[in-house]
Amino acid sequence: MNSETFDDVSGALALGIMTGVTVLVIILTCGLAGAQPVQPAVDEATAVACILGEARASGYEGMLAIAGAIRNRGHVRGVYGCTADFSSEMAYIRAKGIDQMAVRAWQESANRDITGGADHWGGRTCDAKWIQTMRRKGFVQTAEVGGNLFFREDRG
Repeated sequence: MNSETFDDVSGALALGIMTGVTVLVIILTCGLAGAQPVQPAVDEATAVACILGEARASGYEGMLAIAGAIRNRGHVRGVYGCTADFSSEMAYIRAKGIDQMAVRAWQESANRDITGGADHWGGRTCDAKWIQTMRRKGFVQTAEVGGNLFFREDRG
């Protein structure tokens, strides 16, 4: 994805949060309730938007970890950052090159997984109850990057 394309995508994302376009993207990505759609691989524009929503303040390693977990997951269902409204931050994000950092993190995650195969994650402080639930359900913590703990199902 070139810089111009990313600017178009991020600009559309910034303007389209919680509009009909975003709802359509969520439906196409997540499927309708009760439906079991076949999930295509996550495209770069969607992944980058989700990475920014989840980890825009986490530095490159934090973004790389989220990118890896999204790749391991193979879809963005349940990735709350995909619907985050950070449109008021886009000028800052672009000025600091954070958008391009997210693009690089997504691209690098194709060949480097720093999460140990994780496909779930949560913030150490804000998701404490969820983290306890993951452990109770038998998920294994595979990594800690920044303030996030990363998990995958126990494969025995």
